[in-house]
Amino acid sequence: MNMTDIQCFIKVTELMSFTKAAEALYTSQQAVSLHIKHLENTYKVQLFERKPSLKLTTSGQALLEAARDIIERENRLINQFTTMQDDFVGEIVIGLPPNR
Repeated sequence: MNMTDIQCFIKVTELMSFTKAAEALYTSQQAVSLHIKHLENTYKVQLFERKPSLKLTTSGQALLEAARDIIERENRLINQFTTMQDDFVGEIVIGLPPNR
């Protein structure tokens, strides 16, 4: 699983359209389809019922919940890294002789 696969999957579920997801992600419909196919091949499940209209399968719903958790955790990690870069992290110890 890679983050691009996950982001494409989430966008397709939000818009319930491969074409609209591709437009929103500034990519081709074929690229979005390949990302979804990669996820389906990786987990050996069908994520969407494609006819008569696009609909999440039970496996797709399970992946959607996990994908949202993954995105949330990634965002927290990015924020943590940003904070670590912006702040001085560490400890300064200053020693003085006893007669001072």
